[in-house]
Amino acid sequence: MSGDLEHYSYRDLSHHLARINEYTTIMAREYKAKGRRSGLADLIFRPPWTFFKKYLLQRGILDGSAGFVICVLASYYVFLKYAKLREFGRADG
Repeated sequence: MSGDLEHYSYRDLSHHLARINEYTTIMAREYKAKGRRSGLADLIFRPPWTFFKKYLLQRGILDGSAGFVICVLASYYVFLKYAKLREFGRADG
């Protein structure tokens, strides 16, 4: 097979955000079940690192504005995952 294969995982931005919400809840619950915790440092440092890694090191920058949006959403995913993990930990008291 030759040529490019285009794969669209999400219908639109709203669909992507809804999936992020679903998947971050699942991941936070899995982390909690494994005894993992989330600190303030996770919320401060992990999202920007994810953006840097995806946008520059993995060259999302070459995809223009779409690459920028995807990298921002990836960092938001990381933030939300750790924020939910932190919230789940506090719910236990």
